[in-house]
Amino acid sequence: MKRLMMIFLTLMLCTALICPVLAEGSVSIALSESSLVIGTGGKVKLEVATESTEKLKYTWESTDKKIASVDAKGTVAGVKPGEATITCSAVLGKEVVATAACTVTVYTSVKTVKMKAPDKTLFVNKPVQMEVTVTPDDAAYQKLVWSSSDESVATVDENGVVAAHLPGKVKITCATDQPNQPKAITADAQFTVKQPVEAIEADATAVVLWLADTVPDQPDTVEINIEVLPENADNRKVNWITSDKNIAEVKNGKITAKKAGGCLVTVMAADGAGTRADIDVIVLSPYTYKINADALKDAGVAFTADEVKAAETAAAIVQAAQDRLAETENESRSIMLNHFVRAAAANGKAFLTGTADDEAVPVTVVMYDDQGNCALLSYDPVWGTVYFSAARSINETFTQVPVDASAFTPADGQ
Repeated sequence: MKRLMMIFLTLMLCTALICPVLAEGSVSIALSESSLVIGTGGKVKLEVATESTEKLKYTWESTDKKIASVDAKGTVAGVKPGEATITCSAVLGKEVVATAACTVTVYTSVKTVKMKAPDKTLFVNKPVQMEVTVTPDDAAYQKLVWSSSDESVATVDENGVVAAHLPGKVKITCATDQPNQPKAITADAQFTVKQPVEAIEADATAVVLWLADTVPDQPDTVEINIEVLPENADNRKVNWITSDKNIAEVKNGKITAKKAGGCLVTVMAADGAGTRADIDVIVLSPYTYKINADALKDAGVAFTADEVKAAETAAAIVQAAQDRLAETENESRSIMLNHFVRAAAANGKAFLTGTADDEAVPVTVVMYDDQGNCALLSYDPVWGTVYFSAARSINETFTQVPVDASAFTPADGQ
């Protein structure tokens, strides 16, 4: 009996030595993250820390594997957007002696970034907005980080606007900035920076021509001289363009009248930077122009009643028109108006019709030049405005009517 008792006590002692009994709460563990934000397809390994000297084993589980999964080593993988809890359990023998949890929020990750540049050439001092497409559309972190390979050549701001500074070559890169993604998704584009034409200075901004062989000593052509700046522009060539070749043709700066009317001649820098100079062209012919009232209101220059005083004299209306055209820097109309003012002052063919009260018809100044062309300045007391009939597009404003010279003599009382 004593021998059996000794054996039993010996077994009990061995068990106590091999499987020590731990007091509750004596083991604790902590995870490297208590909360985690991770993208779909992303992975983050959670580390376990403990002060226990026991030989612990760890098991891992997720409350929703369809949102975030975890493997036996604690590597968490984002599956689809949502929230899940990852729990780590410390096991001693067969008993769980401590746990720690991490809340995981999964967001939709960016999959692709594509950059589209308007052109592979950049011009100094001409900012360009880069176009970027990020997929999928519902990606959570679409803001990009921009960088330049050489900021002395070109810089790029946080919105992808590139500013070129010096001629040279440069690479512009954009990259994603997503939490807990091991590698950014990037897109880039290579550019050549050139010095553009920054200004085209023409020796005229408006010209008046006459149809060939209609008026002696009046020009039907004109040569426009230009200066292209700066001198170190990479491409200083220009293109000459007319808005209506039926009215005026242009070749290498020579403008030739073709038909009565108005058009715009443009000198455009050939480098593609968009620098231009415009020349208003008015072509006259020996015809009088009958005003088209509806088109005139659309195309005319308006003045208030205060600006034309009481509009009692032709001089008052003419002066108001000249002042306003000078203020608005409408040089083509100024040239046309001054042409008729000078001609009418010399030949005396300027007339005033109507009065400036609310009961009367509009006051009109009619002026003729020596070739039988007619211009009108009309004051409307109801609207309190003055309209000048010389618009850029003369054909839209007037109906051309050939007349005999005797028709230019006003009736008695005008």
